[in-house]
Amino acid sequence: MTRTPVATDVFFAIADPRRRQIIELLSRRRGLAVVLSDFLVDAGTYEAALDRLLGRGHHVLALRVIGPGERDPSALPRQVRLRDAETNRERLLDLTPEYRARYARAVEEHLEKLKRWCMARAVGFAAADTAAGLEACLLADLPRAGVLQ
Repeated sequence: MTRTPVATDVFFAIADPRRRQIIELLSRRRGLAVVLSDFLVDAGTYEAALDRLLGRGHHVLALRVIGPGERDPSALPRQVRLRDAETNRERLLDLTPEYRARYARAVEEHLEKLKRWCMARAVGFAAADTAAGLEACLLADLPRAGVLQ
């Protein structure tokens, strides 16, 4: 899934040479760079952004924020109306069992691809479930990613 970049997208700010001043101001000293995102941009976009942070000498943590409805599509109604945030177009969609299964597989594949990419580059990775709350993120997700002990 790709989307049109907006000025607040951190990945575009990091990867785009015209916006590098923002990141350079924020990252003059090497340290821990924590990127909290849904990572629902083209993989090349987040890869370039995270590589740029690594190239500046930072220890990078990719924290994939995910809600319970993203992981478990069975909680969704049988029919939903989707609206594209950029185009404002709407579409009515029947969420059949087959569609829900495909969706669940796509979410897991997305998470696994991001995790593998991060592991190959020594980028810490954790998926933080919003339903579990901040405490679970601090006490379980971040230690699992090797950031906190």
